[in-house]
Amino acid sequence: FQYSKFEVSAICRLAGEMRKLSCTCDLNQRPMRGGYNWAVFILFADGIQWVLRSPAHNHPDLSERSAIKLLLSEAATLRYLKIYTDIPVPDVYSYW
Repeated sequence: FQYSKFEVSAICRLAGEMRKLSCTCDLNQRPMRGGYNWAVFILFADGIQWVLRSPAHNHPDLSERSAIKLLLSEAATLRYLKIYTDIPVPDVYSYW
């Protein structure tokens, strides 16, 4: 999987274990790209879909340190919105 430095199939297995439900991840799918990130989709047997999103490596304008800070900031923002507003936001299960 050219966009990742980790095994996407292992992430899919972890997602299935987290939900205790089988899931699939088409390893041939072309990842979505946006901003500084790429994303692939994991589909569960009950029709729920999760997004695996990760900073794009080797981006000319983004250091690894900056990518980590962006990810932490986005996770904190979603957590804040969920706690203090009624704005619908996605659940974040892992961001590290």
